[in-house]
Amino acid sequence: MEEKYVPCLTSVLVFFVLQFIFAFSLYCCILHKHLCLKFLEMYNDSLDALFLGAPTFKGRKQIENRRVVELGGKSVKKHRTPLSVAKPALKNQKKREQKKMEEEKLLGIFRKRDKDTKPHKTRPEDRVLRSTEGRFRNSILNVKHLLAPPKPSGKDMSEPKMRKDKHKGKGKQKGGRRKRR
Repeated sequence: MEEKYVPCLTSVLVFFVLQFIFAFSLYCCILHKHLCLKFLEMYNDSLDALFLGAPTFKGRKQIENRRVVELGGKSVKKHRTPLSVAKPALKNQKKREQKKMEEEKLLGIFRKRDKDTKPHKTRPEDRVLRSTEGRFRNSILNVKHLLAPPKPSGKDMSEPKMRKDKHKGKGKQKGGRRKRR
């Protein structure tokens, strides 16, 4: 016994409403061809989704994303490469780096690798201003020093420059003795 598709009452009503809207839009869109074409695309998509149906969640999502893009929204980002694909590539890259390091050792080239050192992870609580830190002065909490970028470490600092000022370390000076007339 072969089963036949019997549309339910709501789908039939929706179909007739769409037919009416389609006929009305053709009547109105004689002046606006661009709007008519847009409506025809939407009409075809809605019929596809209604009767052919997007049987899977993925299919429905694709139709929905296409409509969002048509209305001016942002397109959905592509998925990241799966780990099963990315792992061999990373492994090969590490092999290449290791081989390069060995060649440099043989040639007598020694470089410090910044990639090998793990970067300092910033925690969410570090990004937030805390009331326990800061300097109070005149009932104002000063946190400028917390927001400033970190000072360079000792290895990055260049040698201190020698200043050739005659007022070094004397503070603010007056102009000296004034001559009287």
